Amino acid sequence: MTYRTYALLAAIVVAAFSSGCSLHRTAGAEAAASAPAGPEFAMPAQESTRMDNGAPLLDPIFTDRPDRTEGSRAVDPGVVQVEWGWTRTNNDDDGVDVTEDAVSEVLLRYGIVENVELRVIFDGQVTVDTDPDGATPSTNESGAGDVSVGGKIRFCEEDGLLPEIGLLGAVSIPTGAISSERNDPSFLFAFSKTLTAEWSLGSNLGVSWASEEDASGDRSTLSQFDYTLVLGRDLGAGFGAYVEWFGNAGLSRQGGPQNSIAAGSTYLWHDDLQLDISGGIGLSEDAEDYYFSIGFSYRIPTARTREAMRKGQ
Repeated sequence: MTYRTYALLAAIVVAAFSSGCSLHRTAGAEAAASAPAGPEFAMPAQESTRMDNGAPLLDPIFTDRPDRTEGSRAVDPGVVQVEWGWTRTNNDDDGVDVTEDAVSEVLLRYGIVENVELRVIFDGQVTVDTDPDGATPSTNESGAGDVSVGGKIRFCEEDGLLPEIGLLGAVSIPTGAISSERNDPSFLFAFSKTLTAEWSLGSNLGVSWASEEDASGDRSTLSQFDYTLVLGRDLGAGFGAYVEWFGNAGLSRQGGPQNSIAAGSTYLWHDDLQLDISGGIGLSEDAEDYYFSIGFSYRIPTARTREAMRKGQ
């Protein structure tokens, strides 16, 4: 890593911990209480999602889809949560049009203990179509993407002006046909702040590494600083919407910043199922021209979840 990377890491850590934050169970419950309720015609809650007295076992599902900003909360102990999506991105660089489809992108989350989750990320079945502007024929590359393994820890509750804070880390495993061919790490701090009963604010700050092959065939692992800012609103009747600014700036990576804006919407079909749609466009020259995504998230409470919730009553 370069000295700039080390300095940035130190600044983020100091900013996160200098606030003297604390953590209590009530913070997560209060944050989830503002989640939109399901519509009147929503599917009935499954038996596994209710306590013996008929009360809901858990608050409505909270997800890391569809925005680029990861949430600060971890899923509850024993919960298995699957977040699935399809994303199309397009970029035209010097007359070369590149379209990438990632089908069955999957984020699998499992609550290990309170405020700690295990995360497994699959980049999906990836198809890359390259169409040069000229006599050069177009090319098509297709195959499975890499898998990443990591975790999330929520370590700071929201208190006054202080946001809720979580820490995420992951490392890629070069398992795919379309692969970085190296173990690329990443980490970020996730910040969440409730503004009103309807409005919320979120942000991520972190560093990631990516391995790519250059024109000469040499492979390098380069770092970048990642940042996001998202404003969300509960629209009622199970609907939510957001607008977001996100991007990255090279640390050891060459090239300019890659900044984009995006917007999206979610629909809470019932407490354990959420549907989503989103899209965005690039603002800077080096950013992708646009992306579009659809997906869903489904939560599966287990017997371990029921036992943990009973003890927490």
